[in-house]
Amino acid sequence: MGIRSEVRRYLAESARARAVSGLDVSGATLVRDFFPWRRSLRRSASPLGDGRPWMTFGAIAFLRRRLRPTMRALEFGSGGSTIFVGRRVEHITTIEHDPGWAEQVVHAAAAAGLSNVRVQVVEPEAGCRGADPAEPRSYVSSAATYAGANFARYAAASEAFADNSVDLVILDGRARPSCGLHAIPKVRAGGLVVLDNAERSHYRWIHDALDGPEWEKRVFSGPAPYHPEFWQTCVWTKAA
Repeated sequence: MGIRSEVRRYLAESARARAVSGLDVSGATLVRDFFPWRRSLRRSASPLGDGRPWMTFGAIAFLRRRLRPTMRALEFGSGGSTIFVGRRVEHITTIEHDPGWAEQVVHAAAAAGLSNVRVQVVEPEAGCRGADPAEPRSYVSSAATYAGANFARYAAASEAFADNSVDLVILDGRARPSCGLHAIPKVRAGGLVVLDNAERSHYRWIHDALDGPEWEKRVFSGPAPYHPEFWQTCVWTKAA
């Protein structure tokens, strides 16, 4: 596909994202992110291989500026973000539901020379508690692949951490409202909460839970690597 066709596809996706998902993508964002987006669509590119999060470019740039080597991170849903964060913080624990994928992430972390990455596998159990993925106490995933699966143990894995002890929480795995219910209290003053695919209506509880003077919200809407569609990543900073 030539660059003119790619530009047309890029602009058409921007229009679709605005019409369908209500995303407000600025012209400056479109210009800044076009060539990184284009390069990321090469067949040889991948989040884990590149050590790059699968979230919007704006959010990636923000995290690159904010992460510090003294930070401790907790993540739901492992992948390129695990490598990216692991290179920049003191320690990251990532909760993963898929043992096969977890093994790949462990190998990638070892290949990157990272000894500060812990991948904890917590598989879902049978017998879901509820049917509404928007309800945090249902502990269910919206993905049809996991219909009937119970993610209660997965979401509650963050209870191993003390309240106000973590600098970064990334919600990018299964049953994100449920994970947020348990993980948000673990964030210390000045810490961050990252929610990927934040425009999805069934993640509304997370937005509401962090809607207050204690949290500053930043919205990054637009293109992301490795995928032709645009979406939204939100980052909240807890008041110091």
